[in-house]
Amino acid sequence: MKTVWLISDGNPGHYNQSKAIAEIIGEVKGWAVHWITVKPRYRGFMRPTVRLMTERLGGLMGLGAGRVLFTIDTLPDEPPGFVLSSGGKTAVFNALIARHFSCANLFIGLPPISPALFSRILLIESHFTCDNCQSLDFLPTPVSAEGAKRAGDAFRQKNGLKGRYWSLLIGGNSRSHKYSAEEWQQLAQTMNKLALENEIQWLVTSSRRTGLEAENVLQDHLKPELVGHATWWGSAPAKVVKPYLGASDVVFCTQDSLTMLTDGMGAGKPVIALGPQHVVVDEVRDRFFLDYIQRNIDKNRIKRIMLDELNDLGSEMLTGFETLQGSVAQEIYQSGLKDLLEPV
Repeated sequence: MKTVWLISDGNPGHYNQSKAIAEIIGEVKGWAVHWITVKPRYRGFMRPTVRLMTERLGGLMGLGAGRVLFTIDTLPDEPPGFVLSSGGKTAVFNALIARHFSCANLFIGLPPISPALFSRILLIESHFTCDNCQSLDFLPTPVSAEGAKRAGDAFRQKNGLKGRYWSLLIGGNSRSHKYSAEEWQQLAQTMNKLALENEIQWLVTSSRRTGLEAENVLQDHLKPELVGHATWWGSAPAKVVKPYLGASDVVFCTQDSLTMLTDGMGAGKPVIALGPQHVVVDEVRDRFFLDYIQRNIDKNRIKRIMLDELNDLGSEMLTGFETLQGSVAQEIYQSGLKDLLEPV
């Protein structure tokens, strides 16, 4: 049995993308997957030097250099037959390991080092191309319509849930998005209104980024009788996104989290992206974010509404979606990874 080394930087979004690819490789090929968390030891001013050395001397540096340059949680005994990672902080380690063991490697996203150091690059960024790049229309997600339905059905049965549900996936403040207490209060009050008007209950989950202050405001103003199930990350974190999506007819999600938006679309659900009043998106630094949101709006996979307009949400916002079916990860494997892992 071959082994996949999955290099992680601990970022939840990067984790989700890598997990999607790792799971499909395990499912199709039957290969074992080992997760390895790494953290660069070198500081920011050393990055250009380390990247240049990797590009010029990577074949000579190998695993030994990787141990010096990175803090590594643990390494498996089995050598890798394939290496994959997501996130710029993992790129150097990915390249060094692949060269050391002379195996194929995959990077998800735009790498900070030469693309030539990878066997294949999965790329959402539309403004960049390379010979070994595979252009993706959609972020890799481990959530599929079929998988979400199974998880949702099991969740309903376990918790005795009956009737109709909509889910609310809550992110929080980020570099580009800032939510006020007033906006969280407005969100909760509008959720109450929508639940009564549409005769549904909410499945609500916050996330690592939400924060206790926002959670407290939401809990104070969401009517308990209109909430079928809630998961508050600050007090009792639990991974409930997949079953919530599977049990829901419609998904509402704050737009700061591309991961949760993508999971909602991957589950084959209509997704409403919620935007705060304070959004400062840099046209260069955040170009990927802007392009990805707009691309999926244009393809009717999501619709976007600002929080201060949510109270006027009309029924037309809940129709006309082009929902995804099948498995995004399976499509990625068939269209660009199969030839890499199953060479003729």
